[in-house]
Amino acid sequence: MPPKLALFLGFLLVGFMYCVVERRRAANVSLALFWPLLLYLIASSRSAGLWLYLLGIPLPSGGGDMEGSLVDRTVYFFMCLIGLFVLSRRNIEWRAVFRENRWFIALFLFMLVSVSWSDYPWVSFKRLVKSFTAVVLVLVVLTEDDPFTAIETILRRGAYLVVPFSIIVIKYFRDIGVDYDWSGSGVSWKGLTTSKNMLGQVAMTSALCFVWSIARNWGKKRPWAKLDYLYLTMSLYLLKGSDNSVSMTSVSVFFLGFLIFLFSYYLRDKPAIASRALTASCVSILALLPILLVHTLSPFPPDSILGALIRGLGRDMTLSGRTDIWSDVLKVASRNPLFGVGFGGFWIGRTVNIPWSEQLSWVLSEGHDGYLDVYLQIGLIGLLLLFAVVFSARRGIIQSFATDFEYGRFRITFVVIILFVNITESTFLRGEHLLWFILLLSVITVPSMKGHNFKATPVDTAGAAVPGQGA
Repeated sequence: MPPKLALFLGFLLVGFMYCVVERRRAANVSLALFWPLLLYLIASSRSAGLWLYLLGIPLPSGGGDMEGSLVDRTVYFFMCLIGLFVLSRRNIEWRAVFRENRWFIALFLFMLVSVSWSDYPWVSFKRLVKSFTAVVLVLVVLTEDDPFTAIETILRRGAYLVVPFSIIVIKYFRDIGVDYDWSGSGVSWKGLTTSKNMLGQVAMTSALCFVWSIARNWGKKRPWAKLDYLYLTMSLYLLKGSDNSVSMTSVSVFFLGFLIFLFSYYLRDKPAIASRALTASCVSILALLPILLVHTLSPFPPDSILGALIRGLGRDMTLSGRTDIWSDVLKVASRNPLFGVGFGGFWIGRTVNIPWSEQLSWVLSEGHDGYLDVYLQIGLIGLLLLFAVVFSARRGIIQSFATDFEYGRFRITFVVIILFVNITESTFLRGEHLLWFILLLSVITVPSMKGHNFKATPVDTAGAAVPGQGA
């Protein structure tokens, strides 16, 4: 198929899904949901600055790694202002919101204070604005009349665009959708995203979204139901990855999420058992951290039980080089164990100052472990605050599990799988990452907003750029 024809057919499919299918679904969401959707699309693909660059539009970079993109800063700042304006027009009991999320507020305040001891305070502050923007737009979602419908709508509409176009660029625009190894023979799919692992996370999230949709509409006559199967198939195809490079974390996390999805159905009328199961799952995942720390400092023999488990997951004993990175990074992190180097202040230029980056022949932007990255930035205090956020969220999650089963099931599933993902990937505290956005949707609790009146605000009208938005 000619590339231009494939691109044209992709636009037809996406246009049909947005303009026809979404109108038939008639989701009960406001037009202001356009702004969280925009953030989700950026987080699921590439930054606004990168997209404009790919389109051939010359733009000021703002100084590279040290300053970031002027375009991206402007986009995030604008979305933050819009989100704050939307929230100001809603009848929100902020005292109740703060009370329900006091540990999260404590974490965010500590991130803010940590900017003061960062070696790059201005860079750290701008990265904090990104995280704050994500929080603001998450609150826009959670203050909808039906939060779960709003969440499901964002995930679905995001997948409508990112999934098919990722396949198209992988097949027909390989300079955008594919990476090669140093020899030029190893192929790694990245689609519309920036890496194999990121594509795996997008595909995993989309696949779970359409599994959810299919299960909820099972046995119902819906004219668009078969299209959910089409998108599920495409998501699983992307999750499979190329023959040379597969994101094993995303594959294993998809199956973990699917098992939680099935198991939670049997706990529908048993919130007490669901609470214990959620606690046990979180504790079990966090218990893996000291085991990995021991393995990093003193690797397990390949023929040991834990060594066999690692190899059974399709990994080598270094977890694809991660233990080497962790070993080096931990030596640097030990210089600031309690407070860290300041939020957003570690992976900048030569800050890490460890052997594999001294010549800047290749530079990481994360430690491939979310817990380690939190420790690097805001130390043990920040890490303990993150744990407090997760465990304090249990009460709100179980309450929603009892009153709105699908919403509660979503929160349980994604809290567990995102905790698991961060063992070998890094998504915590990153305002530009889709899994941090989803984790915020899962752990932040907003008291019921039934009966508020906000849909006629001017900013809602601006959301009309997205077809098919139901009122």
